[in-house]
Amino acid sequence: MVIPLKTGQYVSDFKFETWGVDVIAVCHFPPGWRIRAGRAATSDGVLEGEASQGITFLSGKRMRELRGLFLVRPYGGIQRKDIGSVPATFAGTATIGGYGPHDDDRKINLDYRNLHLTPANHCPAP
Repeated sequence: MVIPLKTGQYVSDFKFETWGVDVIAVCHFPPGWRIRAGRAATSDGVLEGEASQGITFLSGKRMRELRGLFLVRPYGGIQRKDIGSVPATFAGTATIGGYGPHDDDRKINLDYRNLHLTPANHCPAP
């Protein structure tokens, strides 16, 4: 997962709504994070994570902890945008904050470009 951060910023949570994606596995859990993933009986699903407290927010080199987080299988092509009543394959948000006195948390939009999709049959080695 790729979430652009500037120096002094962190990620405290993310959530992707999915469409046409089977979640095969949650491959690992960043320390102090709660992860939720799955799909309903319909084509909609979710990939999301949330830090439990400030010390577990991810910034700098710790952003690597989001790599290889999920093993998923899209069962259609990657749809980049909503088309009529069919939503994009991946669409979501992340909460970005900063450590300075005026760095309030804000939501940014995420899409397929924030995910590094790599063909795989199993979770990557830690």
